[in-house]
Amino acid sequence: MKKIISFIFAILCCSSIIAQELNVCGFNHLPEDISAAVYQEKDANGDPCALIKVGTTIVNPTFEGSVVKTENKNGEYWVYVTAETFYLTVKSENYLPVRAEFQPVESNNTYELRLCEDKTKPEKRLSGFLIFNTTPSGAQVFVTEGKQERYIGNTPLQQKMPYGTYRYRLKSPLYHDTIGIVEVDGKRVIKDFALKPAFGTVNISTKPSGATVLVESDGRTFTTPCEITKLPSGSHSFNVMHPGYAPMRYTIAVTDGSVTPLNLELDTRYSQVTINTLPGATVKINGQVKGNGSIIEQLDEGVYYVEVSLPKHRTATRQIEVVAKQPQTIDIIPTPIYGSLDVISNPMYADIIIDGRIYGTTPTTIDDLLIGEYEVTIRKEGCAPVKRQVTISDGLLSTIEVDLPKGTTPQWQAGISPKTKQILQRLIDNMIKVEGGMFMMGATSEQGDDAEFYEKPAHRVTLSDYYIGKYEVTQEEWETVMGNNPSYYKGDNKPVEQVSWNNCQDFIKKLNELTGMNFRLPTEAEWEYAARGGNKSRGYKYSGSDTIGEVAWYCDNSLEKLHPVGTKRANELGLYDMSGNICEWCADWYSDYSSSSTTNPTGPYTGTYY
Repeated sequence: MKKIISFIFAILCCSSIIAQELNVCGFNHLPEDISAAVYQEKDANGDPCALIKVGTTIVNPTFEGSVVKTENKNGEYWVYVTAETFYLTVKSENYLPVRAEFQPVESNNTYELRLCEDKTKPEKRLSGFLIFNTTPSGAQVFVTEGKQERYIGNTPLQQKMPYGTYRYRLKSPLYHDTIGIVEVDGKRVIKDFALKPAFGTVNISTKPSGATVLVESDGRTFTTPCEITKLPSGSHSFNVMHPGYAPMRYTIAVTDGSVTPLNLELDTRYSQVTINTLPGATVKINGQVKGNGSIIEQLDEGVYYVEVSLPKHRTATRQIEVVAKQPQTIDIIPTPIYGSLDVISNPMYADIIIDGRIYGTTPTTIDDLLIGEYEVTIRKEGCAPVKRQVTISDGLLSTIEVDLPKGTTPQWQAGISPKTKQILQRLIDNMIKVEGGMFMMGATSEQGDDAEFYEKPAHRVTLSDYYIGKYEVTQEEWETVMGNNPSYYKGDNKPVEQVSWNNCQDFIKKLNELTGMNFRLPTEAEWEYAARGGNKSRGYKYSGSDTIGEVAWYCDNSLEKLHPVGTKRANELGLYDMSGNICEWCADWYSDYSSSSTTNPTGPYTGTYY
């Protein structure tokens, strides 16, 4: 029985020994100890380790954490750990494990960890927190331990430091360094600083405002009025530039924390020049277009070449000299270029209409026509109007002589309103005579790859004289006849759309009733012959040009919108929009082409679509 009691006592005694505690008595950074760098160990990634020297009286301790290697150096244990390790667990027989926590360690740096067994006599605290705050924040903090200065972070900063005296330096761009000494001897030391600026501000205004300011020292640019901040203390030069004013260079001394105003009045180097000319004339100065008609320009002093041009006029030029602060007015008028036109008709005394203006009655000579292309309408009551194209050349006499067909003037329906009559008379006046002739219809060579299979084969067609509208039928004309406007893209002068072939037949029937005339849709052959330019054709790919954008609104330039009639160039017969803008109806049923020659074809008698 005694043996059993003794055995139990022995176990209790043993348990008492195992229950002894270890305590962390201190952990310090040893900046002057270069052991870690000299006896360098590397972790699994090949990066240098930190070295923790553990001082203790216990025998054969083991260490847990980010441990790479452990060595016993005459009773002092060297523990190599990976960088950023912040704890180390120490175990030993007869002692409870102890976990030492500390600030993350750095590669190639040496540290000291001291352990003690008697917790009733802990070692005096050996470290405390050092706190730096700055205005503005973000300053770099450097401390000197021994002879080595090291960076420890940016403000606001809290850093645990071993007890001792440290020299510190706070560094921030555009602020003076702050230097001092701090004593770490308690749990927490707080240092607050307002950094002293090493810069100033310059406020620049100019008369007039809007000048460009270039800061020579850093290349920044500003527009006046402006505030240029954070200029390092010292001398700074500014280049001030404004169109029409002399450039300036100004140097100013900037001091710490100063705000310096700089008010500049720029010296004028321009003058106002007024150029009077004809309405619509294009004015160029040194080759650059400045406007149309009379203009007022502000020009820097110097010599300029002025060119004023207007269609059907001789260009006027002038060299002028501009002197600062001396305004001047100059008249530069292009000279008109005239030719003459004889107009003769049978019967006589017919009205001569050019560009909407009546130039008297036939026979007559018109001497004041500017050079260029004109459409001349000769109209007399009881006769059908006749239109002719004429070219007026410099100093030359051109002649138009026509026979007016009788009995084709409108026979207006009773009660027709003046406005309706005016709109429909304009439609009648815009009918252009197409002189008959022979042409190749279909996919001819100038169409190239744009020809469709159903346009083949090309075949010879002969046509008699006929009239065709100068423009597509407008929405205003349709609404005048039909009393409605079905178009999606509304506009009086835009072509009517959203109409079927049968709708067009109804329109023609009512138009003939209102005017007493005999309108109809053109046959496909008549339409194509007119589109090609009739007997005046120049063999263009499109109606009036080889360049589609000159004569047509199409997918690439129309913005997917319908455009007013007659806004592109006419073809050889003076017809507009025969290419592009909108599809147009013909009288024929659809059918395949034949290679046989035909005269005045009207298409098949029946079909499935037009």
